[in-house]
Amino acid sequence: MKNSSKNNPVQSENPHPEHQKLLKVRQKAERLLLEGRYAESIDLLNSILSFGDARNLKGVCQLRMGAFESAVQNYRPLVLDSRTSMVHAGVPDIHITNFATALLLSGRPEGCLEILASVHAPDSPLVIQLHEAIRQWSKTLGWWDWFNWKVGKMSPSHCVVPVTFLPGTYESQLPLILDTDTAAIQSAHDSACRKTAI
Repeated sequence: MKNSSKNNPVQSENPHPEHQKLLKVRQKAERLLLEGRYAESIDLLNSILSFGDARNLKGVCQLRMGAFESAVQNYRPLVLDSRTSMVHAGVPDIHITNFATALLLSGRPEGCLEILASVHAPDSPLVIQLHEAIRQWSKTLGWWDWFNWKVGKMSPSHCVVPVTFLPGTYESQLPLILDTDTAAIQSAHDSACRKTAI
């Protein structure tokens, strides 16, 4: 999923040369993500992790390439306070839901639900989809596993919870007017989002 941002640096046109240099790297990484070249995108993002939402975009790449445990480790310091294990104040819902998605896809549905309790918009489509994925998964459990889940939110070891959406949400930092090649890439990506089921 890709969102537009009111605070898009492309729109704000920060004149600082260093900012523009980092932004170009960030934009190139997003284009690589749209092309499905996740490892190459991550290589670029690792050089600018402290810039804007680069760490979130890295996590999106990890989710889409199936590196779920790596995504969990990437999002944990972004979302949780290391001293209290509580969600940082002011963390955007995009980061929280991506972290919850990483926990779910890495076999931790209970962790996913715990993190989702901190979102600011619990009725958002993605939050609803995550809850529905867990609800549908719970119907497939054997009696004893179902009982443990319902009573103590204990999931079976190595459980797999399928989702029906392309994982990972981010705010686009590409120019609003895309060139022909990028527009074609975006069209293909949007089509994949409609067809892909993980």
